Amino acid sequence: MQNDQEYQTYVPSREEEIRSINAMIASLERSNADLLARYGSGVRPSWVSADMSMNGHRIQYYRKELAKLEGQTDA
Repeated sequence: MQNDQEYQTYVPSREEEIRSINAMIASLERSNADLLARYGSGVRPSWVSADMSMNGHRIQYYRKELAKLEGQTDA
């Protein structure tokens, strides 16, 4: 039995993408702040430094994506 209903893929608007990316950046920054508050900047488990580093790389990536989106024009 075949379903004749068409499925549409949701495509977020540029403004929605910008809001999502800003939310992701804020979440990653909060995560790093929470880790720093809990474990400090001295001797700490290696996974804390690894997580903070990965978060930092993700933040950089999202900031680049954000700059691309903010540079677009609706022509």
